[in-house]
Amino acid sequence: MALEIEEDLSSTGSNACTTTRLKRRYQAEESLSSITGLLVQENKRLSHGGSNLSANTNFKGVVLQPNGRWGAQIYAKHNRVWLGTFDSKVKAAMAYDSAAIKLRNGENCQRNFAGTKLTVQEQHFQNLYSEEAVLNMIKDGSYQARFVEFLMAHQVMQKVGMAESKNSVRLDRQLFQKELTPSDVGTLNRLVIPKNYATKYFPAPDAQLSFYDENNMTWNFKYCYWKSSQSFVFTKGWNRFVKAFKLKANDTIRFYECHSTNEGDKEAKPFYMIKFDRAEVVEDAKQVNGDTKTVKLFGVVIGIGEE
Repeated sequence: MALEIEEDLSSTGSNACTTTRLKRRYQAEESLSSITGLLVQENKRLSHGGSNLSANTNFKGVVLQPNGRWGAQIYAKHNRVWLGTFDSKVKAAMAYDSAAIKLRNGENCQRNFAGTKLTVQEQHFQNLYSEEAVLNMIKDGSYQARFVEFLMAHQVMQKVGMAESKNSVRLDRQLFQKELTPSDVGTLNRLVIPKNYATKYFPAPDAQLSFYDENNMTWNFKYCYWKSSQSFVFTKGWNRFVKAFKLKANDTIRFYECHSTNEGDKEAKPFYMIKFDRAEVVEDAKQVNGDTKTVKLFGVVIGIGEE
């Protein structure tokens, strides 16, 4: 199984910066390799494995469609929720299981497949999103890619600075996300925060807000309210973030609320995380090739079939 990770190291800089980038690349590759290994094991278990799976055709919530594909549905609060159609009954059954975690009492709900090292993390992943968002990811086919991304971020956080300081870190929830406009990444050097999110999640304007990225780097943004346009904005520091990651219009930026607990702390300390998705990656994350054995994520082709 081959993994290709392309990273631009052509920019000049000090030896220390280059070493840091190589270290982070190694950590990302190591995390991805570990997660991919679990995915391979999981796929083999479902495809060949054991316990009466191949003989069982009566999966919960799975119905054969006239076109030969398999539909998935679930009942919640006496309402039928349609989850979409899939090219195999196993995938439809897995979609049902994922929806059941969100709609039916978490990990203790009845499932088609027994829990594994991956599925025990699924409820933590789903806690970052609303019920509607989870169902939409299942329906549009992006759920598994998002889940892999979550697992990668979780492992990276445990390996870099947060873990080294013996902190216990948890990602509590996604606050909101926004698709960047041309003006957000243009010469105005500001990011407009929708009013409903700004007033709900951030403190009063005229403050400096700090965010961690996935590499545990801190980014500080000046948070203001512009009376002239009646808009909430990030100003100073935003342009630096845009240039550092070469963000473009239609990329998606996402904000999370997290908590960290040091040894001896009585209460968890809140902090923010910031993540982004390339516009082309959002589409790639929804595409699976013809044999449904790989998914492309962040430019990386992840094999989930046999080695």
